[in-house]
Parts: sequence; structure tokens; C-alpha cells
Amino acid sequence: MKVYVDDQPYEFAADDSQALSLLVDEVRRRADADSRMVVAVCCDGTDVTGDGFEETLATPMGSYERVDLYTAVPRDLVEDALEQAEDQLETGAGERAKVLELLGAGRTSEAVAHLGHCMQNWYQVHQAIAYSLAVLNMDLSGLEVGGQSVRELLKATRDRLCQIRDALQARDYVLLSDTLQYEFDEVIDTWRAIADLIRKQP
Repeated sequence: MKVYVDDQPYEFAADDSQALSLLVDEVRRRADADSRMVVAVCCDGTDVTGDGFEETLATPMGSYERVDLYTAVPRDLVEDALEQAEDQLETGAGERAKVLELLGAGRTSEAVAHLGHCMQNWYQVHQAIAYSLAVLNMDLSGLEVGGQSVRELLKATRDRLCQIRDALQARDYVLLSDTLQYEFDEVIDTWRAIADLIRKQP
């Protein structure tokens, strides 16, 4: 089995019958010492870091001809995630305005279609912020924005997303419109404030 880390040959002495996890753990330790982290593992050209990753780690190393591991600086990953989140918020602003316009005109089926795009973007924004906090290993218990706990603020934003989802499922378009028009700016401001806090952390 040939091993490459960031496209460079990597020497790893192990019996091919041993689990792939031994290799991944070693590379993780070395990456951590260099203030990097493993972000992807590819076996014979296939990225295996998604669903079923734990099962793949348990397979014998001899099952593969080539294993590639890729590392990155956590701060760079976070900056990329936050930039994408900001782009999604910009896109979502236009979509939300369109949803409200369609709801006001009674064109609910079209509004719901546009809202689907909004919800997908907003969930991704929420996940990007949670991911960034996790990657940087930030202690939520000590973080505050505007005197409020980041943990509680994230819960509140998620609850608001659930409120929109529930109103949509109940076809309560009055509640849906009111929530989007009068209550969702606070959610967006919260996400942006937390993203700004993350960027300012050393």
C-alpha cells in the first residue's frame, strides 16, 4: 500500500492486516503537532470521509493500493466556511424578500418553493457557524455576544428555523409571513455577530 499526505509520499511501517485507523491516527497526531488537521481520507481515489467512515477505518490497510490523506490549517477552514455562510446570507436576503412578496400576493405554492431554497441556505449557515466553533475548539460556556451566551443564541436561532418549518408544515402562512418579516432579521444579526466573534478569536 502506498501512502501520501498532501500529495507527498509518506512512510508508514505497519502490517497490511492492521486497521486503516492506525495510519489515520498517526497522521492526525503529526498534523496536530504542526497545528494542522486531517480533513480528507481517500482510498484508491475515493473520498471515504463521509458516511461509513468509521467502518472504513476498521478495514485492513492491505485492502487498498493507495491511501491519500489531506490536511489543512483549522483557521483557513473556518474562514472558508464563514465566507460561504456570508454568501448564503446574501443570497437568502433576496430569496426571503421574494417569499414575502409572493405570500403577500397569495401565490403560496411559489412562495413555498422559494422558501425551500432559503431554508437550505439558513441551515447551512447555522451548521457552518457550529462547525467553525468546533474546529477551533472554542468553549461555548465562556463566549458571549451582546451579553448573551453564544450557546443560548445558537439554540434560539435553531428554534426560529424550526418555527418556520413548523409554520410551513401547518400551512400557517400568516405566521410564516410574520416570522420572516418581523423576527428573522434578529436571527441573521445573531449569525453575523457570532461569525465576527469567531474571526476575532486568537
